[in-house]
Amino acid sequence: MLESALKEQLKGIFANLEGNFTFDIYVSPQHEHRNELVELLTDVADCSSHISCRVNEGKRLEFTLLKNDHKTGITFRGVPNGHEFTSLLLAILNLDGKGKNFPDEQVCNRVKALKGPIRLTTYVSLTCTNCPDVVQVLNAMTTLNEAITHEMVDGALYQDEVEALKIQGVPSVFADGKLLHVGRGDFGELLSELEARYGVEESRIEATVKNYDVIVAGGGPAGVSAAIYSARKGLRVAIVAERVGGQVKETVGIENLISVVHTTGNELADNLKSHLLQYPVDLLEHRKIVSVEVIGKEKVVTTSVGEKFSAPAFIIATGASWRKLNVPGEADYIGKGVAFCPHCDGPFYKGKHVAVVGGGNSGIEAAIDLAGRNVLEAVQMSVNPKVIETPTISAVAKNGIELKVRARVTVRANIDRLVGGAGEATIIARVGEGIVTTVGSSEKHTDVLENPDHISRTVLGKGLDSGTAFEILSIDIADVDVGRNIGAQLQTDQAEADKQIAQARAEERRAMAVAKEQEMRAYTQEMQAKVVEAQAKVPLALADALRAGNLGVMDYYNMKNIVADTEMRENIAGSSEKKN
Repeated sequence: MLESALKEQLKGIFANLEGNFTFDIYVSPQHEHRNELVELLTDVADCSSHISCRVNEGKRLEFTLLKNDHKTGITFRGVPNGHEFTSLLLAILNLDGKGKNFPDEQVCNRVKALKGPIRLTTYVSLTCTNCPDVVQVLNAMTTLNEAITHEMVDGALYQDEVEALKIQGVPSVFADGKLLHVGRGDFGELLSELEARYGVEESRIEATVKNYDVIVAGGGPAGVSAAIYSARKGLRVAIVAERVGGQVKETVGIENLISVVHTTGNELADNLKSHLLQYPVDLLEHRKIVSVEVIGKEKVVTTSVGEKFSAPAFIIATGASWRKLNVPGEADYIGKGVAFCPHCDGPFYKGKHVAVVGGGNSGIEAAIDLAGRNVLEAVQMSVNPKVIETPTISAVAKNGIELKVRARVTVRANIDRLVGGAGEATIIARVGEGIVTTVGSSEKHTDVLENPDHISRTVLGKGLDSGTAFEILSIDIADVDVGRNIGAQLQTDQAEADKQIAQARAEERRAMAVAKEQEMRAYTQEMQAKVVEAQAKVPLALADALRAGNLGVMDYYNMKNIVADTEMRENIAGSSEKKN
């Protein structure tokens, strides 16, 4: 799973490990990400003889980090890919005492003094750039204080928990089941929140007072510059900040720093820190200034970790931070409807109505991003127009001839309508409608073939770019082909239909005649049956007449003679007719 080059790097990173670490994996055999997790951790374990894997059958997907077969309190529920891969590596190095992301001793002592037990759970997105910072901080705290446990959860794999907890922003940190923190956060900020909820054993913290010539509040470009220039004058300098870089670290790309073509916020922050450490400056990160008192000529600064510093000069360079509206309830809904990063938290608001407060560069960029627009592409298209080619559109002139038309639409992005404006599909649909209307209103197809620009003029006159994110510059007819004779085909189809109707009616009449014939035959047979029935009654009537005395024997014989004489006459007559 891991590339060979990355494995070689990991072998170098793990070369000096002293402890023995185990990935204690619990995963369901049916879990769709089982193989992905096992392969990743196996590849990592292969990079050091001090790391091993143990796979157990479980109900979900998770693994715990063990050191020398003892629990460390660090658990991952998910596959630590992307940015969280660094969190996994740092967790191992920190547990082995090789980590480099621990704060200074005073801050570490504050962590050790936290009252426990504390059970932390952080829900993350593997694409979030702020999540790893929070995960790494809490893992470091877990390493420093045995009363703390921390579990990273990939929210994408546990949607039921995300919905149940109503999480609408990442990272979301829960302490013993209750929301503690949402969004980016540094060591000092998270420590302050834990101290406020759980408290600290003050007896374990030494109160210190240090004296300086200059104290600088803020670790952004301005604060670092002030500290460096003060140190160059031979002054004793301390810089108090939550983190070096400040708001700059949140910037993905920086292109307005003269002499530097392009850099990122993290790179610039790292460069600031490297430059600062070239001078004898006390860097006091992960702190907030709680209060400043003026005692005589001295400014006494109290920090969030209980320290006190004094200096005759105090420089304030606190820079920028998230802008809040300061409306009632705002703080309560951070992470539950109030968000500050459209890249990380935007997916939680898909399909919902979102209000963006602020109309500056950041506000416009956020609105465009939430609307699903690509800012860079839009800006490029506003300068360099784009050609949209329609599919082949069929239309029929009044004389019944089909024309197949393809058009090329040259558009330019309209920045003012980028948010909320319709996209390319709408442009194509409207142009298609205009082509069908234009061709359909032509008396003959030859009129269109002779003047294809008539289509362009008609379509452009309809204001097709209204309500879209584009401005139509031109519509060019790329191709017009003659298709089928739809009119003749329709007439042929109609004649065929008429023939089939006539055949159906003739068949109906024939069937009716056959039925009538069958009916008359049945009627004839019925009459013949009645004659036979009547003839059968004659002997019975004669018998009754003889019994009743109405007919004598002589009368009967005379009748028989008459019948015989009649039959003889009929036979003689029949013979004569045959001879003739």
